[in-house]
Amino acid sequence: MRGLGDFSKRRETFNWMRSKKLSIYFLQEAHYTESNQNNWKAEWGYQALFSCHSSKKAGMAILFNNNFNFQIQKSYSDPGGRFIICDLTTNGKHFTLANIYAPNEDDPNFFADVSYHLLDFKCDEIVIGGDFNLVLDVEKDKKGGLARTHKKSLEVVKDLRESLDLIDAWRVLHPDLLKFTWRQRRPEVHCRLDFFSS
Repeated sequence: MRGLGDFSKRRETFNWMRSKKLSIYFLQEAHYTESNQNNWKAEWGYQALFSCHSSKKAGMAILFNNNFNFQIQKSYSDPGGRFIICDLTTNGKHFTLANIYAPNEDDPNFFADVSYHLLDFKCDEIVIGGDFNLVLDVEKDKKGGLARTHKKSLEVVKDLRESLDLIDAWRVLHPDLLKFTWRQRRPEVHCRLDFFSS
């Protein structure tokens, strides 16, 4: 999001999201503090979970629309503003949602911490999404720059995906498509750092 501190940007973003009529939204890099969390929730108008850090960095949210019936059973918000995990029930099913915003360095401890906190949740049906700040496949998810990613973090992510039997849903649907979620102009580098595993 690159910060939603400006009221006009926040209102425009929330209106755009509502127009999509989706049920659940994962936000990363929202840049807000605990003191304005209640205002943001009121502006969104529906149920929301937050993990805040500062107005300059990090900050996460899971925003829920009112177009489906659900109940949040439990949640955990990382005090560093880097991830939120929740269990919810809807239509007789249990889901665990995890929204993450990984550090921009090779920090396997971050992913180990997420894995540790997931142990407290049901994880029947699980969706982990967000900005992982690494690529799963250097050949398909990166263009330009050095052909590498955060190797230590990637190993932990792979172990987590294997232990929870998760797949990269978008890549399964698009096995050979080159699409990217992050770009740098000079030098030109493109990466798919944001993805869902379910």
